[in-house]
Amino acid sequence: MNRGRRRATNHLLTILRVLALALWSLKICVLYLCRRLTLGSRAERLRRTPDWVQFWGRWAAWLAGVEVRCATPLPPRGVLLCPNHLGYVDVLALAATLPCFFVSRADAASWPLIGFLIRASEQVLVSRRRARDLVESSRLLAERLGLGQSVCLFLEGTSTGGDHLLRFLPTLLQPAIEVRAEAVPVGMRWDAPSAGMTVSDDVAYWGDHQFLPHFWRLMGLPGCRVTIFFGSPVPTRGRDRKELAEDLQQRVQQLVFGRP
Repeated sequence: MNRGRRRATNHLLTILRVLALALWSLKICVLYLCRRLTLGSRAERLRRTPDWVQFWGRWAAWLAGVEVRCATPLPPRGVLLCPNHLGYVDVLALAATLPCFFVSRADAASWPLIGFLIRASEQVLVSRRRARDLVESSRLLAERLGLGQSVCLFLEGTSTGGDHLLRFLPTLLQPAIEVRAEAVPVGMRWDAPSAGMTVSDDVAYWGDHQFLPHFWRLMGLPGCRVTIFFGSPVPTRGRDRKELAEDLQQRVQQLVFGRP
């Protein structure tokens, strides 16, 4: 449960930002869907999609008032990105930083605007309700890694207020192990520089937050920033997924908090 006093939002700023994001997103979606008609195969489409997502993300982050800084060199393509997780703002920041697919929770596909983007760009949706859903998600994740595209997987399974990490879940690491894709730990350090704002209460999407009220408030706040740290790629070949999850958690812990 979230605690603390949340800063009041500027509703006019919210309206301006939401309209700008909607128009930009609609434009990119139309161009992307038109471009898809000229691509001959599914594989070729999946190879091109991450670049479109990054193109969208660069401007979307700016329009949303999110300042993104990268403190380390970018990893190569074709890796499994494993960051800490505060909510949908992580997706916005990473999309602005490098081309990749995202593994998103299935219910996010029903969110206004964001859900449309998720479906149009063929992100990997995961639901833990049925075993066959996880099997299909694993297949799609392996497919994208096998095509040499990076995939971002939030191994905590849910978001936090940013002051700690949850245990990394190992299940969806198996596809990376099977295709021998390296895993890259990613540390995201969020900051709310304006007076009266905090990361836990105003930026992170967790606890008792609901998407629409949270998104509306965040778009009307002065802005936030994140510094991204990419760790060294970790080989996955022959690794036990539980041991690999623990290893990645320790590495992300070090990147985010500077301590093991």
